[in-house]
Amino acid sequence: MSKQKEEYYWHRLDNAAKVFPAVRSSSNSSVFRITAKLVDEIAPSILTAAVEKALAELPTFHVKLRKGLFWYYWERNFQSPIIVEDSTYPLRRIDKRQSNGFMFRVTYYGRKINLEIFHALTDGAGAMVLLKSIVYFYLKQCHPDVITVNELIAETGFSQHALDEDSFLRLRKGSKRSKSPKVVPAYQMKGTRYFGERVDVTQGILPTMGVVALAKAAGVTVTVYLTSLLMYSIYQNNYKYYAEDKPIVFSVPVNLRGFFQSNTIRNFFSFVTVSLNFYEQDYTFEQVLESISHQMKDALKVENLTERIAYNVNAERNLAIRFIPLFLKNILLRAIYSRGEKGYTSTISNLGQIKLPQEQLPFVERFESLNNLTKHQCFKVCLCSLRDYMTVSFVSGMEDKDVERYFFRFLAEKGLDVQIAGNKGDEDEIL
Repeated sequence: MSKQKEEYYWHRLDNAAKVFPAVRSSSNSSVFRITAKLVDEIAPSILTAAVEKALAELPTFHVKLRKGLFWYYWERNFQSPIIVEDSTYPLRRIDKRQSNGFMFRVTYYGRKINLEIFHALTDGAGAMVLLKSIVYFYLKQCHPDVITVNELIAETGFSQHALDEDSFLRLRKGSKRSKSPKVVPAYQMKGTRYFGERVDVTQGILPTMGVVALAKAAGVTVTVYLTSLLMYSIYQNNYKYYAEDKPIVFSVPVNLRGFFQSNTIRNFFSFVTVSLNFYEQDYTFEQVLESISHQMKDALKVENLTERIAYNVNAERNLAIRFIPLFLKNILLRAIYSRGEKGYTSTISNLGQIKLPQEQLPFVERFESLNNLTKHQCFKVCLCSLRDYMTVSFVSGMEDKDVERYFFRFLAEKGLDVQIAGNKGDEDEIL
């Protein structure tokens, strides 16, 4: 295809993406980070070449965000990404003037490759495809005689149409709801909050099978176990000192690809909501586990996921909404998003077990993930695993670390070997 024709390449934002350009602000960057920590120090020149090769293989990410009359859209970006050493706080807003128009940034520090990406471009699972492709091309240049398997081609057959699909459109039929779900004000964490871009990251590196064993013994999934522990930690160290008749409410993002057989690398996620009102009852940890497990099982039924997605897609495609000018849509979306944000205490995201070809495993130590904070959520948790180790990352805009301390001490008292890392240099104080 000639460059002249490529200049006309564009595609619409997917259903989940449309809200992010409207709501990003100084208090909400809508940026998340995933990191691959390698065994050896990162070589910047090799990393730059690896990013360029990965983008050539994944043109879905080789785009810039443009503003139309009615919607934002993606258009081919002919610039090259800028790769720099990580030197400040994570999850900052992406300024396209500093990124050659790309809505992601790749940085490095020591042995880490960081991919920070604007959520309108993709979700965690889609971003992981890009990061793993970067890691593949990086290791391929460092160890050409050892690294041979390109996982993207091996697993998906490399169908660009499948990778670029807006999978939400499959689920636009079937919604019978006439109104949006009711938002109940949630408990908001209390404490001194930082101003500006500062965020604290506290990470616990845990034995994967140890966490799995704890969850199995309790008869629940790992996500349910750690979600319940987070809720109980907030109750014990923050909530119970304030007499508020509000529930602790979590948003739990769900990767929809396994439910609806999709290989897309664009956004294809929804979220489930779990909550408990400790003002009404003094729950034990076991009772929290039982309640959260029941709520998750019900929310993850395919018919319930489909109903929620179909409502959102049909609302977007309503003619009365489609032809509202973009500046008015942005005002409407910001109001809806702000109202919805008040209904959550925090978000806990699980990227699950990250799989790599066997030949890459000796060169990669672990993966990490971080999620951005917002005005009403000054505290978020992300987790992912590689082989024998799970990384649980707390992202906080608050001074005190009582919840993190309780969370990791609880697991240590259950017999797990908990290693603490972070970006503050006071890891020894956490446990």
